[in-house]
Amino acid sequence: MKKNYFLHTAILLVALVCGSIPVWSQTYKKISSIEELTDGKYVIAYGEEYAMTNENAGKYFKHIAIAPVDGAINTPDESIVWDIETTANGISIKNGGIYVGYNGSKNSATAYTEFTEKKCEFVVSFDEANQVFKLQNVATDNYYLQFNANKDQERFACYKGTQKDLTLYKSGDTRTDVKVVFNGIEGNKDAFLGKTTTFNSSATATPERPITYSSSNHEVATISQEGEVTLVGIGTTIIKATTESDETYQAGEAQYTLTVRNESAELPYSTDFKSGLGDWINYTLAGTTVWKSTTYGAQANGFGQGASEVYLVSPSVKAANIILAFSSEKGYTGNDLQLFYSTDFDPSSMSQPSDASWTEITDKATWATSQETTESGNIELNNLTAPIRFAFKYTCTAEESARWTITNLSISANNSTGIEEATANEMKVINGKGQVTIETAEAMPIAIYALTGAQVRQIELVEGTNIIELPTGIYLIGNKKVVVF
Repeated sequence: MKKNYFLHTAILLVALVCGSIPVWSQTYKKISSIEELTDGKYVIAYGEEYAMTNENAGKYFKHIAIAPVDGAINTPDESIVWDIETTANGISIKNGGIYVGYNGSKNSATAYTEFTEKKCEFVVSFDEANQVFKLQNVATDNYYLQFNANKDQERFACYKGTQKDLTLYKSGDTRTDVKVVFNGIEGNKDAFLGKTTTFNSSATATPERPITYSSSNHEVATISQEGEVTLVGIGTTIIKATTESDETYQAGEAQYTLTVRNESAELPYSTDFKSGLGDWINYTLAGTTVWKSTTYGAQANGFGQGASEVYLVSPSVKAANIILAFSSEKGYTGNDLQLFYSTDFDPSSMSQPSDASWTEITDKATWATSQETTESGNIELNNLTAPIRFAFKYTCTAEESARWTITNLSISANNSTGIEEATANEMKVINGKGQVTIETAEAMPIAIYALTGAQVRQIELVEGTNIIELPTGIYLIGNKKVVVF
C-alpha cells in the first residue's frame, strides 16, 4: 500500500511539473433540482453517455462519450465545459467564444460568436420524476436542445423530438470564491470631459487579494494600478478590476462600462442621430424602451416593451438666447412626444431627469402626425440662465405605443432677439441641412442676409420650389429667420 501511495505521488508531481494536468482537481456533480441551477460552469449531457462539445458542424454540436462515477465527472475535457448565465428571458450557454443558439432552421443548432437575444436564450424546466432538465429555445414554442440518438446522426441540436431530457453536471470547484466590488460605483457610469479629468475607481476584494485594474480603450480612459481613472477622449470603455486564481482561490472580477461624453455642445450644433446618439443621454425611468440611433434618426418605439417613460437628454448649451429646430416623424397610434428644457439638471451628480426641474416647451414646436417628416420650426428661447439642457420625453402604455423619430436637429445661439420674425410675402421658407427651401407662387428677386446685416446672396426665385445651398448658420430671408444646420 505504501509503495503504491509513493508511486502515485511521484507520478502526480511529475505531471504537475510538466503541466499535463491542472494544479487543482475540478469535479462536476449531477444536479437534481431547478434551485441548484445557478450561474456557473456545467457539463451538458444526455444521461450518463454523451456530453455536448463546443465543436459545431454548421447545424449541430458534436458529442463525446462520458463515464460518470457516482454521478460525477472529474476534470473533464474543456471542450465540454459550458458557462451557463441568467439572461433577461432564460439562460445563455457559452464555451469560450461560442454561444449555443437556434436560428429558426428546424433540427439545427448554431454557434454564435456574440450573444443574440432570443436566439441564444433557453427556458429551463425540470422533470422531478425523471430527474432531467429540458432546455427550450425562447424564440420557439416547441424546439428543445436535445440529443439525437439515431445511428450515424448522433448530435446535439434543437429538435421537436422526444430526446429532450438532459442531465446537467455542475462544477464542484472547492477553491474559495472571491468577490470583487468597485467602491462607490454601482452599474455603468457616465463621465463628462470638461467637468472632470480624473476620479477614483478603486475596488475591494473579499477575501483580500491583489487587484489588477484595466481599461479596454485607452483612447477613452486609462486606469492606474491604484484605481485612479483618467479621462482621455469621447467614447466607451470597459473598466475591470480582477484577481488571479490559484490553488486556493478562484478568480474574481468586477467591471462596468464607462461612457465619456462632452459636457457641453459647441454652437452652432447639429446632428441627425443617424450614426449614433453622440453626447445625448438615454434615461429609462419605466419599462424597457430606450432611444436608439437608426438610419432614420433617434427613435423610440415602445412596442412590446411595457408601459414606458424614457428621456433623451442633450449636452449642456452655454447660451442665454437659443434657437432650436428639428424634424419629427410619428408611426402608429400612441402618446405625443414632449419637449422640455432644464437649467439645473447635472447628469454628473443626478441619477435621472426627475431629480431636476424642467420647463415644458412642447407647444412651441410643430410635430408630426404621421410618418411624413415634419419640420418643428424655429423654437426661440431667450433670457435663459445658462447652461441649459433639452429633453425629449417619450411615454407609452402596454397596450398602445407610437414610434417617434427625431432627426436634423440644430441648436444655435440667437444673437438677434430684437428682430421681429414674420413670414415673407407669398413665400414659405423651410430650414434644412446645408440648404434652405423656398416655395413661392411667383417668380421674384430676394436677398439673403446674415444676422450681422451683411448681404450673403442675391437670387432670382422661380415659381414653385427653390433649393438654395448655404453654409451652416442663421440667416434672414424677407424678415424670416432660418437655420441651416
